[in-house]
Amino acid sequence: MAELIRGFQADRVIALRKGVAITQVEFLADALAGAAALPDAAFAINLCEDRYNFLVAFAAAIIRGQTSLFPGSPATGSLESFAAAYPSPYVIHDGSLPAGTLPTHAVRFSGGGQAMRGDLPKVDVERIVAHAFSSGSTGTPQATLKSWKSLMVGADALARRAGWPDGHGTTVVATVPSGHSYGYETTIAPQLFGGAAMEASRPLFPADVRAALAKTPSPRCLVTTPVHLRALVLSSTEFPPIDLIMCATAPLSLDLARKAEQRLGASILEIYGCTESGFIATRRPVTDSDWQVRDDMRLRPEGDRHFVEASFLERPVPLADVIEMSGPDRFQLMGRSADIVNIAGKKTSLSGLSRTLLEIDGVQDGIVFVPEGGNGTEVQRLTALVVATGTTQDEIRQQLRQRIDPAFVPRQIILVPELPRNATGKLPMERLRAMAARAD
Repeated sequence: MAELIRGFQADRVIALRKGVAITQVEFLADALAGAAALPDAAFAINLCEDRYNFLVAFAAAIIRGQTSLFPGSPATGSLESFAAAYPSPYVIHDGSLPAGTLPTHAVRFSGGGQAMRGDLPKVDVERIVAHAFSSGSTGTPQATLKSWKSLMVGADALARRAGWPDGHGTTVVATVPSGHSYGYETTIAPQLFGGAAMEASRPLFPADVRAALAKTPSPRCLVTTPVHLRALVLSSTEFPPIDLIMCATAPLSLDLARKAEQRLGASILEIYGCTESGFIATRRPVTDSDWQVRDDMRLRPEGDRHFVEASFLERPVPLADVIEMSGPDRFQLMGRSADIVNIAGKKTSLSGLSRTLLEIDGVQDGIVFVPEGGNGTEVQRLTALVVATGTTQDEIRQQLRQRIDPAFVPRQIILVPELPRNATGKLPMERLRAMAARAD
């Protein structure tokens, strides 16, 4: 058994909302009161947008003996799909809701209450506390069962890689949703197990990120994605000092990493992982191209694939990416198996082509992908969707010809006002193909 808050200290800050601190004892009071008010059910779909509300709702469900369902983002699938897979689930929310017919329970927690140290619940470390869903960017979202132990050891491993000591007191400001695996590993687990605090909002635009950081005490950690990091680098906004930047959900180019470290004055810790296993490896992209596997995991090759193994995983997890081991616990990430394309007998990575596209002056966002009808073994043509200012399709095509093999220059380069990114910055393939089809 383990306590709901490891190393509980009544006056330690666990969250800040618009600069107002909420302590661990206030959180405990909110969680106990929230649990008493929850409806009777076995499964709760946590759609809270405010991080503190999300954290309290998660804890309340645990206290009540319920299992939380974490969609990769609020728009992942329909609520009715959960109703078909789980017996009588309900939705916990703190704002607007997607259309649906499931029962709902609105929450709003603000601290201010008091509880006793003896009221702190204990949790069986083997207990399944959440079903986390993949983003669904490449297919149907899949559920992964998360035990209390897996969250706890993940928080410990992340703290070691980040250089956070026990009870480190770092405050996390994050641009990713709490229900995404990257989100709860950085804004939920470290707060319950490692003494971190989190800013309750989810800032997206540079001015919002600046405002959230300004209301957050040092040391500060910014948890973000390449698409958000790029927006911060390109903005004219001045940001308060940042002690560490974590970046994940998509490959981070070396060019962007260098510009971000120079622009924001903080080192970047890039994180690689998946919903099924949690975070697997980290690297400092500006100084090291190799990924280092976390110390409580190992990678096992089997045929042309690699599997992640750990004592807290129910079974080995197959990786969707092609990797090349450069040491017992180090590897190079070559790209997803489905990311490798073959044109005229030549192979390359779509993500690599997209990174090259983003390095062109005037390109603010963009992606290279296989349009409908292509396949991963013998592709007939590629398409690029590009958000750009001050440059044309022909100029972009010319720049690409100077940087990559001409065989891989997209036949279609389509200028669009924005890309259909989801809450974590990923681009669902069906939405890309639909956008390209409309432009034909």
